[in-house]
Amino acid sequence: MKHILSSLALAAALAACGGGGGNGGGGAPEAPLAATLSFSPNPVTATLQSGQSSVLTVNATVNRPADFNNNANVFVLVTDTRGVLLPQLEFTPTSATSYTAALHTSPSLAAGSYSGNFTVSVCYDTGCARHYAGSPMQLPFQVTVNPGAPQPLTASASMLNTTYVTGAAAPGALAVAVNASGAWSVSATDSWIKLANASGSGKGTFSLQLDPAGLAAGSYSGGVVIAAGDGQKLTVPVSLTVTQAGFAVDTSGITFSAINGAPVAPQDVSFNIGAVPAGTAWSASIDSGAAGWLGVSPASGVTPGRATLTVNPARGALRSGSYSGNLLLNSPVAASRTVPVTLNLIAPTLALSRASVTLGGALGRDSSGDSVTLSLNTGANTWPWSLSALPAWLKAGATGGKVGESGAALSFTPQLAAAATGTTTVTLNAGVTVNGDVLTQPLTVSLNKDKHRLLPSETGVGLVSTPGWSRLTRSLTVSDNLGLAAAWSASSSQGWLTVARSGNTLTLSANPAALAVDTLHLATVTLSSGDATVAAPEPIRVALWKGAAAPSAMVKLTQSYAALVSDPVRPYVYLHNGGASIDVYNVYTARRVATIGGVAAALGDMAVSPSGDRLYAYDTANRAVAVVDLAAQAKSAGWSLSSAVTLSSRIKVIRPNGVEVVLAADGKAYLASGKAVGNSPANIGDMAATADGKHVYVQDEGYSPASLSGYDVDYSEVGGGSLFVGTSGSGWFTGSASNGADIAVSASGDRVYAASGAPYACRAIDPKDMSFIGYLPGGDAYPNNVEVGSDGRIYCGISGWYSAADVWVYNSGGALLTTFKFAGYARALMARQLQVSADGMMLAALTDDPLLVFIPVGP
Repeated sequence: MKHILSSLALAAALAACGGGGGNGGGGAPEAPLAATLSFSPNPVTATLQSGQSSVLTVNATVNRPADFNNNANVFVLVTDTRGVLLPQLEFTPTSATSYTAALHTSPSLAAGSYSGNFTVSVCYDTGCARHYAGSPMQLPFQVTVNPGAPQPLTASASMLNTTYVTGAAAPGALAVAVNASGAWSVSATDSWIKLANASGSGKGTFSLQLDPAGLAAGSYSGGVVIAAGDGQKLTVPVSLTVTQAGFAVDTSGITFSAINGAPVAPQDVSFNIGAVPAGTAWSASIDSGAAGWLGVSPASGVTPGRATLTVNPARGALRSGSYSGNLLLNSPVAASRTVPVTLNLIAPTLALSRASVTLGGALGRDSSGDSVTLSLNTGANTWPWSLSALPAWLKAGATGGKVGESGAALSFTPQLAAAATGTTTVTLNAGVTVNGDVLTQPLTVSLNKDKHRLLPSETGVGLVSTPGWSRLTRSLTVSDNLGLAAAWSASSSQGWLTVARSGNTLTLSANPAALAVDTLHLATVTLSSGDATVAAPEPIRVALWKGAAAPSAMVKLTQSYAALVSDPVRPYVYLHNGGASIDVYNVYTARRVATIGGVAAALGDMAVSPSGDRLYAYDTANRAVAVVDLAAQAKSAGWSLSSAVTLSSRIKVIRPNGVEVVLAADGKAYLASGKAVGNSPANIGDMAATADGKHVYVQDEGYSPASLSGYDVDYSEVGGGSLFVGTSGSGWFTGSASNGADIAVSASGDRVYAASGAPYACRAIDPKDMSFIGYLPGGDAYPNNVEVGSDGRIYCGISGWYSAADVWVYNSGGALLTTFKFAGYARALMARQLQVSADGMMLAALTDDPLLVFIPVGP
């Protein structure tokens, strides 16, 4: 039952019409009141179309306007018991007492005939609790519904499109609204379209769910078919695009750059899978081309993921260069992802701290080793190194090991015994294999080796035998210049001289019993070695004077000579007066035993070799050196000097490293052959040298203050033979002395003695630092000679015209022993013209008397 309510705003209009309604004011009862409204047409008839809503127009006339007078609210209620009408009613006034009512029929009326009454109630209130007079009223109707055209079947979606990423959550449900004239049903064309409700009626909604489970990536088309009860069908297309999820990686590619062989830092790759929830499984691998050198860890996991890539060129033994590979990422729900990986290997550098090593020292006698550092710029990683084959003369601390950034020491020690004299060079190769790179670094090793020599401490020995005194033994030491302790033995050329070895000490002993008296006897001691590397040693010359009696008195010969020098072997002195000849005197007989003529045009300073074999003298007229063979007592050779020499030019013969070297005033040093082999330590002043010739001391002459310099001197066959001269650690000494005159070195080499015009005593100098030690006791003005004998005694002579003595004699410790007077009254010793005989027993001197004086000093 339907009730349709409408209100009428009639109060004003009806009031104007007058009239009343309801019960009257008394009297006889009235007849029943007529209906409040009258309708036309009555009954209401209409023919309708099924499926449509039509308007039934009814005219309503107010029968008693007075009934509504002063009533503000009038409500009309239409009751439909057949469901013909829609709940919609409009009253439209057409006059003060008439209205048009519009009734709307239901479009859902099925075809057929409908009749009955509409009940019309006119009420004071909406609930119709109180009716106006004559209410309710009946309005008959007769409605015929003819079948109409079917209602179109419609749906709210013309097409359904869904995209699904594999691994993501399933697509949400889709709702479709349907409008049909009656019942309808829905069916799906494909199994991946799932329907939640598949039927309805009229206006309704159904939902569907797309199920991509099991579908491969691709595009799928299907649909849902809506079928209405009236035979209409409607298909809504449905499309589903299934795409695989993709890896989202934090890099487009990875590059490793490193020095081949050095540590390579790992690199991380972070990734996720787009549109896929966390926790999705993944796996990682390396393509086959890079599997030898590239690794990944872990090999699997769940998203979000992180994998660490490591590089090990050693696995592939890779050479330096560029290599490429790929990291492969896979997941059951995602497309595979390839991440390119590049490895740039830089060739390592093998380096040596020095490209060459020179062993043996400049002199070729240093057996100590040296080392270089081999380094490889591979950081903390070390790699095996090896050294090529070594020659016999070289020993290495190691020929192999491991090397890295911190380096490895390659130490070398010379094997002097196995080397040839001179400089020998070899090129070694230090090699390292770093993965696929083979590196080599050449190292030049040179060995300087001097000629292997046996060196006696002295090569000239003078002995004496007389009834009054004798010196018949002398002890020498023999050393190996390379420190190799080569075996050696000694032999004597004469039966009267025997040799005995104890360790490195060689003792010479003479037995003159069977020898003739007042005769000079000569012998040669020969050293020999079974070591084939030892050069022929220097011969040791020995002279023995056997006298009928020991000299007991001074002998003075009135002779005018300019220069005097003693023989270190024979009891001879050599003198000249500036001419061409040299006179030879025996110190024991004070007689001239020979004259060596034709030596030079104008003789200058002279010096005798330590072995007594040669005498060297300046030819001041010809700027030359003359060489005299003392065994033959004849000039044997000579050579020119680079500059002129005078009577004040000094000459000295030394034997550094067993080689006879002449130190000349032209600033050069010469071998006995005249070959220049280097520079002389000094070209002015008087010179003295230790017995081995390795320390030379020079005092200038005639300067104030007087200075004294020390030099270290050595000779080596390296480089074809050279003399090495350097200022010694002693440097030079300048004291309060003036007018330097003469210089000498103690037999042990631990003292240097100097004579100068002032102070009035010979002074002792420490050769280690050239410091002043002290003055020798005694003495007088003006010291001009100082000598040291083979027995160590020290002699200081002066130019003392009026002094009681002009020569002071000291023991080797500097204690005064005795004094002598050589020159006559108001006469003096000539500077540097005091000499000691080879056996240390006799003195010879020149004075300006002029005299040649011989004085026995004895043992």
